[in-house]
Amino acid sequence: MAKIASRDILHKSDIGGVQVNLADGAHVETAWDDIMAAATWHKPGARIEGLLVEKMAPRGAPS
Repeated sequence: MAKIASRDILHKSDIGGVQVNLADGAHVETAWDDIMAAATWHKPGARIEGLLVEKMAPRGAPS
């Protein structure tokens, strides 16, 4: 999972700032490009600290 890191964007998924099911580094790179394009379009003045990349828990795993 990749999520934009920005205090200026509160509802990250609403602007396309979150992507899931990233299988490898190439998918993460594409996600970065897509997320940055979405953030620039929806919140042009937002300060971007980076991209948070985390491994997703398997479906059905306890939370």
